[in-house]
Amino acid sequence: MSQYYLNDVKRKFYDDALKLIRACPNDFWDLDNGIDKYIDLINSNNDIRTMYSFKGNNKFGFGQMSYLIFCYTKSFEKQVLNVIIPKMKNEFGSMEYAELNVYIEKPKLQKKEKDVAPYLRFINHPDYWNINHIKIELMDGNSYEHENLWKVLTKSLTT
Repeated sequence: MSQYYLNDVKRKFYDDALKLIRACPNDFWDLDNGIDKYIDLINSNNDIRTMYSFKGNNKFGFGQMSYLIFCYTKSFEKQVLNVIIPKMKNEFGSMEYAELNVYIEKPKLQKKEKDVAPYLRFINHPDYWNINHIKIELMDGNSYEHENLWKVLTKSLTT
């Protein structure tokens, strides 16, 4: 499979997607619990673009969950894999009541179209996930740990 990385064209694509999210009248798509400031700071690094994020209760309705999915440039890949991910695992990997998961994902074409409003059309774009991307996820833990995750992620991805 071909390797796809963030470039100028894809950077504009993900920037436009974020603008559409912010303009969306459906509250479901709002950036969660004040993470918009972190998303903006992370996206200030031209080697990174956020693709999907969440901070709130997990899908079972108890416990907390935070995650960030982001894509990156080829030149930033070694920094992400060799420095940032180990730093996150070191910082959050041995917590007693929380679990850090890291998923390194290869590009994949989106096959099935979803029924979405026009302002969310990027969700249906077959190339949205057709880029190397990483998901860093914290399951359970307390609100302090989740806030700290966003702070550490932001600092790690912007310095």
